[in-house]
Amino acid sequence: MRSHNNVLLLHGSRVDEQQLKYTAQQNDQKAENESLKHQRQKEEKFPVPSVPRFLSSRNPSLRARRLGPPPARQSSYRQQASNPSTAATSASIPNSGQVSECPEDNRQRHVTELPDVVIVGDSMIKHIDGRLLSRRRKVFCHPHPGAKVADISAKKVTEGVKAKGDVILHIGSNNVSHGNGSTSTADDITALADGISNEGCEVALSSIVHRRWESAHQRRLVDRVNERLHTAARERSWGFIDNSSIGDRHLGRDGVHINKAGQAVLASNMRNFIRRPREQPTASSQQRSYAEVVRPKDTFLAELIILKQIL
Repeated sequence: MRSHNNVLLLHGSRVDEQQLKYTAQQNDQKAENESLKHQRQKEEKFPVPSVPRFLSSRNPSLRARRLGPPPARQSSYRQQASNPSTAATSASIPNSGQVSECPEDNRQRHVTELPDVVIVGDSMIKHIDGRLLSRRRKVFCHPHPGAKVADISAKKVTEGVKAKGDVILHIGSNNVSHGNGSTSTADDITALADGISNEGCEVALSSIVHRRWESAHQRRLVDRVNERLHTAARERSWGFIDNSSIGDRHLGRDGVHINKAGQAVLASNMRNFIRRPREQPTASSQQRSYAEVVRPKDTFLAELIILKQIL
């Protein structure tokens, strides 16, 4: 291919450059017309609702003339309480008591508002929904999987609950499984509860749940820890949540964590403490010893056998 005086020689034929440009422009125009035709057919098949001109206009004066002035933003309850003139004005308006805050205010309020009850513990409480435990009180559940008693800070717990709120501690199972003694485990839990109680919070100790694969020695350690916790709760007027009703059938396949049935029993035990009368901060079972509150299964079966023999 040779070029001479704006003339291309292609395979022996003479082609002008202007003719090539004109042909390319025609091809581009033809492709654009085809795309516009396809777009028009698509719009006819799927029509789009038209928007009034005064709504789509960018001129604010035109929108103001057609739509009128924007509605005044209603102030929140806190702003009305702080401003007497606003409160008096809203009192004269019908249904002014049903004032809803904007979503931004709601998000900020939920973030800053502290719960009334906090449940702190290990992985046993990770599937418990605090919203289902009480309707009148706000309950939060803070699980710490694999945590020991030393991993929980009393200061952080009290900072996340309202003043004079309730704190339920369900912890200590990992201490016993890692070889800690019953005395040291119970003392650590009691010291943690003392630090929370000194901040003005009501404390409740939840008993440790037995595991399926634990040895007889570990089972005795768990019983001793629960007995010491019950004694400390009775001496200090704390709440005590007895979880002895959770057995092997309430455990999952691993034999450590509770299944759905066990979660329901544990949640029910905590719900009973949360919904207690506020005039009685301690549980009624604290007036009895731990042996009277929790009877071993073999003793209960023995009593049934004796009753059958008498009858």
